[in-house]
Amino acid sequence: MNTSVQRHIIWADLLRVLAIFGVICQHYCPAYYSSHPITSNILVSICDWCVPVFVMLSGMFALPAEKKFNLWERMIHITVALCFWGIMYGINYYCIQTHGSYTFWSIIQPLFWKRLPWYHLWFLYLIIGLYLLTPVIRRWLSVASKKNVLYFLLLCFAFNFVTYVNQFLPAPLHHVLPSLSAFVGYYVSGYYLTKFDIAKRNRVLLYVGALFACVGMIILNRIYGVSAHTFFVNENPLTAVLSVGVFLAFKQFDFASGWRKISWVAELVFGIYLMHDLFIQYVHIPLFDRLLPINLIVNVLCNFALCAVLTWLIRKVPYVGKYIT
Repeated sequence: MNTSVQRHIIWADLLRVLAIFGVICQHYCPAYYSSHPITSNILVSICDWCVPVFVMLSGMFALPAEKKFNLWERMIHITVALCFWGIMYGINYYCIQTHGSYTFWSIIQPLFWKRLPWYHLWFLYLIIGLYLLTPVIRRWLSVASKKNVLYFLLLCFAFNFVTYVNQFLPAPLHHVLPSLSAFVGYYVSGYYLTKFDIAKRNRVLLYVGALFACVGMIILNRIYGVSAHTFFVNENPLTAVLSVGVFLAFKQFDFASGWRKISWVAELVFGIYLMHDLFIQYVHIPLFDRLLPINLIVNVLCNFALCAVLTWLIRKVPYVGKYIT
């Protein structure tokens, strides 16, 4: 997730906004698993491209050599936001939810070790790692050919495919292939898919593959009765195919100038991501409770609107607002 939108590209801004809708939807779904297991898992699988696409969009803006990349500025932004919201969620947990005993140290400790300050803040640690790697990756990409980059991406996919499938084998393989983080592959693929043209035939194959990947995750879950967490993870090769297909599909659209207003909303996405779980915990609209898709859409839209307004207001705070949202 790019923490600041650079030189607005309409399709990228729209994709970023839709991705945050998908993330909010995914985080609402666990509350419905017991009463609507099939519908919940279908909705989760449909939105499973969202986090990888956030990473791809970050790579699209951060990795090209011709684009400005200020590592120090970005690290300050991410670190301040992580510390602020980590403490806010810690206060929420100890003071409001559990009413247990706590100290200031028990609130800030999860920022550094033992456990995450809150489940969705793992993404900020990921972005910090990717930003630290960015100067090296940018230097390599400036001299790498299209074939070099494609080879790297195929290796990422192959290594993660083996690592992922390995957990289901009766006799797991050991020390055969190194484990290469899927997210470095997503990060570089955002650069690759915008830097180089993809042949129409290959795009069609990816679209078809994305459709089959989405349907495949739903069917596997239905047949084997596994939890959503097993198949709907970012390292899943089906997720990779789905994410690339969605990214490419949006890249091909030439949106009219009327869509430019979406860029203003896209600038609020980082703040929405940071605070959306607070509203999930405390705001529930009981409208159409028995109709899951409608009730979920109502709650997601309300969550998005509340977070967007609050992010906009926080941005108005001098000096501090822009760093914590």
